[in-house]
Amino acid sequence: MSRKYVHVNKKDVDRAVELYRQGSTIYDLAETYGCHRQTIARHLKQRGIVVGAKLDDEALQMQVQEVYARVGTYAGTAQEIGINRKTVKKIIDMLRDSTC
Repeated sequence: MSRKYVHVNKKDVDRAVELYRQGSTIYDLAETYGCHRQTIARHLKQRGIVVGAKLDDEALQMQVQEVYARVGTYAGTAQEIGINRKTVKKIIDMLRDSTC
C-alpha cells in the first residue's frame, strides 16, 4: 500500500499553530489538513511549540503558574509559553487541587 504525502504550506502551518493554541488537538489538525499527526507535530515543534507537554514536569508547572499569574488567561499563557490552552488549564486545575 502506497503512502500519500501531503505538503502543508506556510499559511496552513500558521493556521494550525493558531488552532493548536486555541485547543485543537494534533489529531484534529491532521484530519483537517489531510496529513499524518506526526507531520503536524513536526511543524508545531519547528515553530517552538511544546508538543506532548508532561503535566508532571515541575519546571513547566512553575512556568505556567508564573505566566498565568501575570497574564491571567489560559490562552495568553499558552501563547506565551508555546503550549496548548487545554494543557495550561489542566496544569492550573491540578495546582489548585493540590493546594486544597
